[in-house]
Amino acid sequence: MREEFVSVITHKFRTPLTGVKWAIEMLHNNISEQQKQDILAHMENSNQRLMEIVDLLVGFAKFNKYLEYAYEATSMREIVDISLQKYGDQIRAKNVNFQIKAEPSLPLVVTDKRKIQFVIDMLIDNAIKYTPSGGVITITFSRDKKYILLSVSDTGIGVKWADRRYVFKKFYRGDDARVVDTEGMGLGLYVAKSIVVRHRGRIWFDSKGAGKGTTFYLALRIKT
Repeated sequence: MREEFVSVITHKFRTPLTGVKWAIEMLHNNISEQQKQDILAHMENSNQRLMEIVDLLVGFAKFNKYLEYAYEATSMREIVDISLQKYGDQIRAKNVNFQIKAEPSLPLVVTDKRKIQFVIDMLIDNAIKYTPSGGVITITFSRDKKYILLSVSDTGIGVKWADRRYVFKKFYRGDDARVVDTEGMGLGLYVAKSIVVRHRGRIWFDSKGAGKGTTFYLALRIKT
């Protein structure tokens, strides 16, 4: 496992670092202002990718161990809106039909906002990655007596029956997921589940099989 971990991380860091190196070399050339802006945008994307990898590794190392959580009353809709702003360009680029369904008034939940933001970012990012152009992603909010329930449903690649038991395991990625997203590390959902467990919440999924889409569910306790 140690050798696999080193191999995965080396590859994941090399790709964005190579992009930054290329951009720096290009900026030393006599190029137009528009080319400079394009290169700077490329550097920003590479830097963002590196930060995402670092955040994921920090989560892998710490979220499932003892780590102080700073709980506060939080709006689930507000956290989702932040995610949608973050991934808005990706949604438009893939021409995905995005829908939100929510009850008029939802109570607050008690969370460590930063860590739950990571979880929701992960669910939305995965839905975008694994849904083909022209597909549909639906976010639904509902509630019962104790929980706010968030579901993120897509019309993407789905989960094969043979893969279902491994979805939340570290380093595991199904063959179809590897084809669609070669940059994944198989850690995001593992970290997300560790965070949700610390919140005394639940995270699970449902899929009818390969090519039939997936729905992830997140249930968090209502503030009393």
